Amino acid sequence: MAEDIDHITAVFCPPAGAEVVGPALSFLEETLCEALVDLLPVPARVQGWGFFDSADGGEHTAVVMLIDSPGLAEAQRVVRRMVELSGVAASRDHGFMPHLTCGYLPRGTRPPDLPLVDASFSIGEVRLVGGREVAVRPGHPLVAT
Repeated sequence: MAEDIDHITAVFCPPAGAEVVGPALSFLEETLCEALVDLLPVPARVQGWGFFDSADGGEHTAVVMLIDSPGLAEAQRVVRRMVELSGVAASRDHGFMPHLTCGYLPRGTRPPDLPLVDASFSIGEVRLVGGREVAVRPGHPLVAT
């Protein structure tokens, strides 16, 4: 199981590992909670399996569970807009395709039999990751680590 199965990336801001600090972080801390208060939590449902070839730049295929959540799509648009307004550059390499990464295989490989997945869950927070981590939960104080 991939270590990143516990999240869905809403907006990727390259370069990987870049820190969001100073005025941009302050802006995001102040605005995201207010912007998301009416959108979170959002219901989500696993819709099946997917494969992203060259997910890591060449050698691997990511095995993912595809997520259907109209509310998440709206929340992602809000997060992207707030990130852009903060002055942080958000990647535009591809569109938003909500998924949970389950693992990696050699590029082009497909497992023979994956189980049917019938799962629903709720997404109740947004985390800003980079530098220090900030969790945004509408109705709760910001949590920073």
